[in-house]
Amino acid sequence: MYIKSLVIDGFKSYCQRTEIDGFDPQFNAITGLNGSGKSNILDAICFLLGITNLSHILTEDINPTIKKLREERSSYLEYQKVVREINHLEKFIVAYDYTCLEEAKKRTKGDLVTLERSLDEQKKNMEEHQGTALEELESTMSACQKTEAVAKGASQRASESLRAAKQRVKSMESQCMELDEQLSSKHKAAEAAAGIEYQSVLAQSEEAKVKFEAAQKRLQAVKSGLSSGENGVAASLAEQVRVADGEKCSAQTELSQLKMRQKHLQNELAKQEAIVVKTFGHGSIDGESKEEMKQKELTAHIDELTKKLTRAEADDRSVGSESVLSGK
Repeated sequence: MYIKSLVIDGFKSYCQRTEIDGFDPQFNAITGLNGSGKSNILDAICFLLGITNLSHILTEDINPTIKKLREERSSYLEYQKVVREINHLEKFIVAYDYTCLEEAKKRTKGDLVTLERSLDEQKKNMEEHQGTALEELESTMSACQKTEAVAKGASQRASESLRAAKQRVKSMESQCMELDEQLSSKHKAAEAAAGIEYQSVLAQSEEAKVKFEAAQKRLQAVKSGLSSGENGVAASLAEQVRVADGEKCSAQTELSQLKMRQKHLQNELAKQEAIVVKTFGHGSIDGESKEEMKQKELTAHIDELTKKLTRAEADDRSVGSESVLSGK
């Protein structure tokens, strides 16, 4: 047995189909350069000689592969057929869409013409009414600007007035505090002055009371006859009457002075009350002040002196009548 021809396809370094023929019947060695594929040829011969049952390989490997390839080929052909049909249908769809779009375009052109006509009419109407409407808007805008300017001026004036009012309130508060201090100082001074004057008036009243009681005692002595004088010496009736008249005059003078002082205290009290009312803004003052209490006490004392003086005058008149009768 010898080799006549050798075909290698897809084995080791022989990727492409390679056919080698012209083997000598006496062939028993392969020569060539290094890397020229000598060993690959020998391996191919050994591989081929090592296969003993080619029918079994054909049944198990080659035929199923061929069958699978045939099925894949038929599927691929079917796929190509479906793709061609899809492309054909897509062309129909594109044509249908184009036709619909053309019809819509025609309708849109008609609608566009109608809209353009309507727009032209509206532009004409707007141009006709624009003049009067623009003038009205301009007049309204000018009126609004004037109103805004007036409102801004009024707001500024109101702000200035508010600031001035706040300043006036602050100044009035400070003045009110000063007036309170002045009023308290004047009130204290008035109380002190009224107390001093009340003490002096009270002393004078006590002195007048003592004199009045002495005059009453002498009057009683006159009624009973002669009485002693100031030094304990007996005095005549006429002399005692003269002394009593002098004491009466001094008591009247003292009474008039007390009334004048009472009037002065009343005026001073009225002034103080007016200042308090003007400062605190109410018409009445609750409670009685020290000046009012002193004034009431002084008035009661004056009334008492007046009553006593009246009784002394009555006694004088009775003594005068008795002296006239004794002279006769």
